Amino acid sequence: LLYVRLRRARLPVAMDIAAAALPLGIAFGRIGCLLYGCCYGRDGRLPQAYESLGALLLWILLSALQERNLLRGRLIWVCLLGYGLLRAGVECFRGDPVPRMGVFRLPLLLSLAIAALSAAVLLVGGKGNTEESSA
Repeated sequence: LLYVRLRRARLPVAMDIAAAALPLGIAFGRIGCLLYGCCYGRDGRLPQAYESLGALLLWILLSALQERNLLRGRLIWVCLLGYGLLRAGVECFRGDPVPRMGVFRLPLLLSLAIAALSAAVLLVGGKGNTEESSA
């Protein structure tokens, strides 16, 4: 945000660029988890590999949307929706100890909350700020 302010860049444009890059960083980060052995799975499963592959697919989707100027100013919400759903799915395969709320793993609940919030913003938020995004 400091960079956006100093460069007088438009926030929706900066967020679109960040949204398209975030899944790629997540994919490489999860490969690091796989190599290090953290964030392990149950019953021989490899949730790091699943998440890395899913993040790469999300990156491809977001890059295509950005390339075609679709959902300008709202790609961050598509990114958060996609990653929230991806992470919720991956949580089913993880075996590492994490805090729980009842029978549910806390990261699962947080992922679903992020996905729900993002879906709500996309559905209610209109067409986004395309005027600001066009620069």
